[in-house]
Amino acid sequence: SDQAMRIALVLRRTDQVLNILDRSMDTRDADDLRADTLRMLEDSLTYDPDDRQTYLRLINHFRQSGSLKDARRILKQAEQRWPEDKLVLTAAMETALSSGAFKKAATIARGILVVDPINSGVRETLVEAHLSHARKHLRGGRPDLAAKSLEESEEWIRSERSRERLDLNR
Repeated sequence: SDQAMRIALVLRRTDQVLNILDRSMDTRDADDLRADTLRMLEDSLTYDPDDRQTYLRLINHFRQSGSLKDARRILKQAEQRWPEDKLVLTAAMETALSSGAFKKAATIARGILVVDPINSGVRETLVEAHLSHARKHLRGGRPDLAAKSLEESEEWIRSERSRERLDLNR
């Protein structure tokens, strides 16, 4: 309704004008203001659940601040509304990478490439996810699984830079 949209816009206005989530402020009052702003942004989604940009803003903030549990919670809501949206899928991939879930990030990246096959940024991220997964296996003493991850990365390589990174990892 119009009333619900007005409420949602009012709840988003503080962040819109003051850009609080992106500012670095090192006081207790700033932390309280940031927490209030986060709460208002989340509440705005109750009144306007179709504002994809607010979901993405919250996911990005929570991911960058290390609150991966909160990022995944908001991400789940966004994925329910837009299961094939490239920006939502990209946020899911970045969240998976932030939490060290390289295999999950690779799976999401493949899904993005189905929707957008020429997305070179996602392709590079997919290669990096495989390389990171290989390094993780090497640290865990599993060179066989590391070799498998390196082989999987090879099929997605399109740039010389990625080829060099693969060679270095090998």
